[in-house]
Amino acid sequence: MKLDRTRDTAMGRRLVVLWALIALPFWVTVMTGGPDGLLPHAVFHPVYFVFLIGAIFVLLRLRSATDARVVRGAAIALIVAQAAAISGTVGEEIAVLQHGGLSAGRRCSRSRSTC
Repeated sequence: MKLDRTRDTAMGRRLVVLWALIALPFWVTVMTGGPDGLLPHAVFHPVYFVFLIGAIFVLLRLRSATDARVVRGAAIALIVAQAAAISGTVGEEIAVLQHGGLSAGRRCSRSRSTC
């Protein structure tokens, strides 16, 4: 049985891009100091939204590129998780904009009652 190296390489690239799209927003937050850091709190949520949408597209491509039921099932589970994260991000962005907008800092991210 001969392995198809180009197919394996393409799948590996998709997995690396997917991993970066899911993990990169957290690294950006840490590197910029979080809600009280270099960027205003309200800027993080649209950035996360873009990364989450990108992750969903990569997951859809990953799902269509494989015949393995386990990989396809895991891709569906991750798509559902990304969709839930999008709804949470949108909800949090609405809360941030209602309670301080671009000037909302760490106090708005920790406790909704003090925003």
